[in-house]
Amino acid sequence: MDDSAIKARIKARREALDIPQEKMADRLGIARNTLANIEKPLDKKGSTRITNVHLPDIARELLTSEEELILGFMPCHPADKNTLEEAREGYLAREKSIKDDYEDRLAASRELIDALKNNIVDLKKLLDEKEQQIAQLKKRRKS
Repeated sequence: MDDSAIKARIKARREALDIPQEKMADRLGIARNTLANIEKPLDKKGSTRITNVHLPDIARELLTSEEELILGFMPCHPADKNTLEEAREGYLAREKSIKDDYEDRLAASRELIDALKNNIVDLKKLLDEKEQQIAQLKKRRKS
């Protein structure tokens, strides 16, 4: 258990909920200095190590769980596994749909590019024919 990270999460959560140290300490039934020392990083003088005795009460007052204070996130409960699996399947289906759409658009773009290349070839042939006709007309005109 990383006390420094837990201490930082406790302090950040308390501040996010806008709970003054004095009020929080009063709710926990401890002195404000004790709470201040709990929140202090371990390398600071007067720091108090987090104990399992205070953690459940701290979590309750901060409207969170012990796990979230310790881990930094709420772990997945077995009951949530189905929900997570459904979400995963939904994301995979969406990914496949986006990929299929991309492949379809890419194929259509390639077809359009091929058609445009053919048009360019046809236009070049037409231009060559017109230039030949112009050259013949110029020749006739001179003669």
